[in-house]
This record gives sequence, C-alpha cells and structure tokens, in this order.
Amino acid sequence: MPRIIPIITGAVVMTLALANGARAQSFSVNAREDARIGGVGGALVIDTHGIEFRTEKVEDARDWPYAAIRVLRIDAPNRLTIETYDARGWIALKRGHKRVSYNVAGEGLPPTVVDFLLNRVARPMVTRVLPSALGRPDWILHVRHERRGDDAAGTLELYASGVAFRGAKPEDTRFWRFRDLASVLPLDPFRIEITAREADDLEPFTFQLAEELPAAFRDAVWARVNSPIEHDRACCTTRIAGGVR
Repeated sequence: MPRIIPIITGAVVMTLALANGARAQSFSVNAREDARIGGVGGALVIDTHGIEFRTEKVEDARDWPYAAIRVLRIDAPNRLTIETYDARGWIALKRGHKRVSYNVAGEGLPPTVVDFLLNRVARPMVTRVLPSALGRPDWILHVRHERRGDDAAGTLELYASGVAFRGAKPEDTRFWRFRDLASVLPLDPFRIEITAREADDLEPFTFQLAEELPAAFRDAVWARVNSPIEHDRACCTTRIAGGVR
C-alpha cells in the first residue's frame, strides 16, 4: 500500500506517494477554466502521468497525458494554457489547435512546479515563470528586449539548463530550455536574436546589449543549443558582464 504524505504550501498541495521505494510527486492547485461562458472551478492536478482538471461537473473534467500536449504555456504564475493536437472546430471561427486556459488561485504556480513540468514535457514549453533550480548563471548580460513601441529592460542569463530573460517586470520574463531553441544569431556587435520553437512556429526574440557581445558567450550558447550532450560546467568559467555582481 503506498504511503501518501500531503504537504501544503500556500494554495499548492504537494503529495509524495511512496510505493516500493519509489517516490512520485503530485501537485494540486485550485483553478478556474478561463471561458467566455460558464467557466468552472476545480483543481489542476500535475503529476508524473500528466495534467488533470478535476471538477464536480463531470462534463468539464479533463485529463491530458504529457504526450497529448502540443504546447504548454505558463504566461504568468496565475495562468496556464494547454494546447492540444485537436482542431479548434468551426465554432471558434479560427484555424489551429484547441487551447484550454486556467486561472490559478492564490500566488499561482510556484517555481517548483515549473521545475517539475520542464523535466517532463517533451514538446515545446513556454514559461514566464523561472524555475527554482537554475543555480548560478555562467553569464549575465544587461539587455533590452526589442518590441514594437515598448522595449523591455532586463538581463539575459545563461545557465546549464537553458537561457533566461529576467525582465524588470515579471510579465516580461521568459525561460527557454536548450531543446526549445532553434537558433541564436548575433545580428551585430550589440544585438543578438534568439529564435524559440513554439510548436510548429518559430518565435524570434531580439535583444540589444548594453555592452559589446562577448564572443565566449556567443560560443557557449551555440555549443549548448547545437549539441544534445550536456556540457561539463567545469569547462565554463563563470562570468558576469555589464556591472552585475
């Protein structure tokens, strides 16, 4: 018989199921489906199987194994969107794949849940919430994310597990695993373009640097994006550019 240990942290309930010496994690958060009409409340349960929405209305309950998720988006701590392989259908009056969004109660999804999902979702994942287990960055560059009408200031940070843009505003933040990056291209000595895979789409992000792009940063990112082998962190000297300590 598995031994179930519930751990409550804020609005998140984490369960550790211990069976035959194995350890399985499960997270549960209160959430409401974001629908124009009739959005229902319930609980999002995230575990090793996939993501499930449990609610008293059986017709609104859903269960997605990770293999059935085309794109997973965490657009804010309080918002999670699941895009499936199913067509939207004629009622949506749009082509594309079906999306279901949920508004998460309380403080939203904690970074530990983001860690959990990044380790299990094989398809592209879009997250504006940084994972908790990033460790010390190998590089930090002061940049501005070029956008129409309103650039976003922040830092571009290189980690062993991916690349982060830590925006001055939380809603500007992004994190990409190396597997989710299609290319990293220096445009000139002070600009770099990162192209991310978001399902079948390629989304470019252009950053303007406060200082000239270090060649070692460019080479380190290129090596990690283009190699399936995890690089030994010992070969990479930790460097901080642009006055960050």
